[in-house]
Amino acid sequence: MIITDGKERSRRRGWGALVGVVLALVLGQSMAWAAQAAQGSQAAQGAREGPLAGIQPEDDSLRILTWNVHLFGKTMFGLGGTYADDQRRVEFISEELSRLARAGMDVVVLQEVWDDGMARQLIRDAGFPHGVMGADRTLRGDVERTFLGSGLVILSRYPLERVEQVAFAPTQGYDNFTSKGFVMCDVKLAGRTIGLVTTHLHAGGGEETEANRKLQIAALGEALAEREGLAGPAAMPCLIAGDFNTSRESPARHEFMLESLGTTGQPVVDAWIAAEETEPESGATAVSHNTLRRFFNDGRRSRSHSIDYCLLRADGQGRQPFVVRRASVRRFVLSDEERPFGEIAEDDGSVTPVIDLSDHLAVEVELELVAVPVLEAPTVGPLPGRLAWAREQLFTKWGSAFGIDVIAMETVSEEKLLHALHVLAQYIDNDEDGEADDKRVLAALREHGALLVMAGSDRELERLDQRQFERAGHRLIQDLYGRETHPAGSSLAKGFDATLEEVWHLVSFGWAATYPEVFGFERGSRLAQAMDLARGGYHRRMPRRYPAGAWYSYYDRTCDYRCQVAEYSYWTLITKLGGQSYAGRAREIADEWRLTTPDELQSGDPAVWSLLSDSRWRLPRVLPDGSYGD
Repeated sequence: MIITDGKERSRRRGWGALVGVVLALVLGQSMAWAAQAAQGSQAAQGAREGPLAGIQPEDDSLRILTWNVHLFGKTMFGLGGTYADDQRRVEFISEELSRLARAGMDVVVLQEVWDDGMARQLIRDAGFPHGVMGADRTLRGDVERTFLGSGLVILSRYPLERVEQVAFAPTQGYDNFTSKGFVMCDVKLAGRTIGLVTTHLHAGGGEETEANRKLQIAALGEALAEREGLAGPAAMPCLIAGDFNTSRESPARHEFMLESLGTTGQPVVDAWIAAEETEPESGATAVSHNTLRRFFNDGRRSRSHSIDYCLLRADGQGRQPFVVRRASVRRFVLSDEERPFGEIAEDDGSVTPVIDLSDHLAVEVELELVAVPVLEAPTVGPLPGRLAWAREQLFTKWGSAFGIDVIAMETVSEEKLLHALHVLAQYIDNDEDGEADDKRVLAALREHGALLVMAGSDRELERLDQRQFERAGHRLIQDLYGRETHPAGSSLAKGFDATLEEVWHLVSFGWAATYPEVFGFERGSRLAQAMDLARGGYHRRMPRRYPAGAWYSYYDRTCDYRCQVAEYSYWTLITKLGGQSYAGRAREIADEWRLTTPDELQSGDPAVWSLLSDSRWRLPRVLPDGSYGD
């Protein structure tokens, strides 16, 4: 909605005890459910619904483990301890892998098996019928410089076909003496075939560490595109697992990795984030308490990071068939009866035995391959029987997207109602794979009877009996007027398509309720903290004049602090998605918002840009255009 004066804004908020009861939850006036959500958020990493949770699986299931085992063996560097210790460790590791094979593990991918003899030993003794090694030091043709191969090994219960071994281009630092790269193959499961890739990216050393990793990620992405490009729509889905040396705790780097390894317009999915259940909460694999890691760091404790991943790549039609039932981090250590690999001298004079079999923890993921859901575009029809009460309120048209109803009066055309429905669907299922991007967000909206009501103008809504909505169980309501709905899109001539704003106000409650510490509208959430920066400081009440450096300055005394956060959520997300950058828009909104392009937002409001770009929250990445499923 284009706000032309405060009167119009006040009148809009004024049908108020309806939209006000509506926004009571959105703006934090009733926090009982949000408090429950906050408790759940503390275990957000520990119990999540996957992108296709709730779909009945086919018979196909898969357990995969990725583990950097840090085995140097007979190298000229003397790294990783003595050869004798490595030989002991490879025997223990082989025993652990044999146990996993007997327990039903399907695929294991290993990194840093630098010694070819040890790699062959693991393939022979680990209990898996199929195994391949990555590139050795001769693949790239510069054997005078490379002393080590790729260190990659794949072990599988199922046959491995179309195996490709690729070495990365030379890098810097100690990685320059290796043939790090990736192995690509097909895994022929009992019921279908999937792709599998394992890799180990640049670890560090040299001034271009981050640049080198980005080049390697890009090279892997290009190889995947080339390999599957020939198959076109028939390209199979793929698992990508290994040590990426890219921390989940660095959102920009994590997002770059997901984007670069995905199909066109659809990033890969981080299995840890998509998992219905995780253990432990953090998912860190390079951890401070690891005794072998501390031993190599002269006893020092370093920060814990999540750098080992299993990633899920969609098929050639952009469909994601993997459901992640469980993801867990596993620590493999010596038994009490075994002799440690050494000791760590502690500051208090005590010693800690070195008992970890590797300086990394392993990531295990339990998957099911499911029938891919069919994407169905919303349609418009008459009010169903369960909404008979709305007919008394002069509503005649109805549609639904993901169980969220949209009702409209006769003065609203079917074209505009359908446009609102499609925008709603695109916010919830932004990648348009037929499933909500975040099922917990959708559950929060359904829990509160989220409802979008459409009238030709605000005057029509003023005549409504607000109690009817409450009695029908709709505690979360947003209005949208036909005169501000523009299916053809925003333009200087016709104005901003308010569907983008008002539907987001409705949907954003789902994020606020599911992740209150991040997207809540109360002071102290990460979103509210970013808004305080944008307004030039914390203002409980609207100031007479905002500081000169503020880029968000909304002057409306009917809009309290929580309302200001809700509006800031709209301004920032739609700007990031490019919805404020059409010709003439900057001048229209300059009194309230002064960052109108994605580039301006990224440079002018880095706090909110980082928040909105963090793939953990599964926020929309593409601006809705009303064409869901087309």
